[in-house]
Amino acid sequence: MVFNPRLHHRISHRLKGHDYGSPGAYFITANCINREHLFGNIVDGEMKLNVYGQIVHKEWYQTKTIRSNITLGEFIIMPDHIHGIIIINEKRELVTATSNALNQEGDRKKLISPSQTVGAIMRGFMGTVTSQINQLRGTPDEKVWQVNYWDRIIWTEKAFIKISAYIQNNPKKWKD
Repeated sequence: MVFNPRLHHRISHRLKGHDYGSPGAYFITANCINREHLFGNIVDGEMKLNVYGQIVHKEWYQTKTIRSNITLGEFIIMPDHIHGIIIINEKRELVTATSNALNQEGDRKKLISPSQTVGAIMRGFMGTVTSQINQLRGTPDEKVWQVNYWDRIIWTEKAFIKISAYIQNNPKKWKD
């Protein structure tokens, strides 16, 4: 299908010409479809994860196991979205990774990831979370996430500290 701006209304917020697989820090926000409160509740300024939120938590931290060239910064799961920092330490093109899908012997399948970009990382994370949540609730092909996620390149140490504090304090400011 050819892009038609009258039919396709998604606008890229990405920096033109930037290689999102290059070393650097990236601030990520991903929202639940229709801003549904899917991952738990805020109680007294603290996030209480439900079973779906626990899947998100487990898979976010699984990301650094699958991709050894990244470090994860601050991360928070909110009732209807997540915020996190992904730090790409070195650029890699092709990597053998372990999938969450199981083979017939019950072992995790090996796969080759075509890239280690922010987009590939988020596709993998959001895809496995969706698959696991849908399996639990018996809703194959249901959407869990909005079509895209929001990302921002973190250029300075000052910005990194400010964004980290924002992520840490997000549950306390939920009512605001």
